[in-house]
Amino acid sequence: MKKNRPGTLVTVTCQPHLIERFTDFLLRETTTIGLRWRVENRLKARRTIREVQTQYGPIKCKVAEINSDIINISPEYEDCTRVTLEEKISLKEVMDAAKAAALAVRAW
Repeated sequence: MKKNRPGTLVTVTCQPHLIERFTDFLLRETTTIGLRWRVENRLKARRTIREVQTQYGPIKCKVAEINSDIINISPEYEDCTRVTLEEKISLKEVMDAAKAAALAVRAW
């Protein structure tokens, strides 16, 4: 920190209408005498959950889209681990099969 003193950086994420409440709390309950704050924005792709058929049975996949273009397909971890335990095969093999099945469908 300042003048090479040891310090701790605390980061708080809150909704804009709660800034005053957190500011008051931090100034009263810590040794700090100043705070910095900023407003951040977030953009995200539209996400849907779709089920695909694999040789191991149905597996849900999270599909991310921007302007109707598929930008990412991610098999649901819980479904894949369930199949892994049932079939006694590797998680990677199940996830690869689910992603391949999802890519083959592509025309959702």
